[in-house]
Amino acid sequence: MDIVIKLNSQVAGKDKVARLIQYSCRALWDSLNQKDESQIALIHQLKNLEFILSSFRKLLRFGKSFEVFYSSLKSIHYSDAWIAFTSTVTKICQAIFLLTDHIIWLSRSGLFKNIDTPKWSQRSNRYWVVSLIMSIIRDVYEINRVISSFTSYKDLTQCIASSMFSIRSTKDITRCASSLAEFLVTYKHITIDTIKNVCDLFIPLNGLGYTKLSPKVIGLLGVISSLMGLIVVLDPSCKLLPQ
Repeated sequence: MDIVIKLNSQVAGKDKVARLIQYSCRALWDSLNQKDESQIALIHQLKNLEFILSSFRKLLRFGKSFEVFYSSLKSIHYSDAWIAFTSTVTKICQAIFLLTDHIIWLSRSGLFKNIDTPKWSQRSNRYWVVSLIMSIIRDVYEINRVISSFTSYKDLTQCIASSMFSIRSTKDITRCASSLAEFLVTYKHITIDTIKNVCDLFIPLNGLGYTKLSPKVIGLLGVISSLMGLIVVLDPSCKLLPQ
């Protein structure tokens, strides 16, 4: 119950829960037999719920584009030039993405009827893609920085590099797995951020037509990234800083 109250008391918590259900609905309706008349009604209900939750999240984030853009004015002054660059570009693209999202919501709400929703959706996806790519570059930079700083993790990169060219012994495979597990747990904030961004990347790429994944796969990717987001909301220590 404490978890439910904590999530419900935060806008981010409500957004992540709604997102989790939204993408779960997408995965579910695509898993059902669309030729079975007994399941057609359920499919329509799940699609409607997905649409309602999508619109709800857009309303929940309305006005956030200005907040994100303002935060980019602070991130540009980070001491680490690479983090400053990736974080600032990410936030600027996020701000534009959210702004286009606001326009889409205005169209869905019926307040403005002359908006070309598909066109704005494409624009929204483009800025989302750029934002995620920059976030993934930041994640790779953080991973490389950790590996470069701690000699014990250099074994991990050596194992990965060597395994690309030859079959490893059981002992070496165990050592690699142990190093990888240690890294994932010790640097959970990097792990969670990387998983979230990589999963999210395929959603706008699919919307733009660069990938041809089924709604079920996109739904599952959305569920995974939403769970990663929920973990961060519940445990702030899992958040990659600075943002």
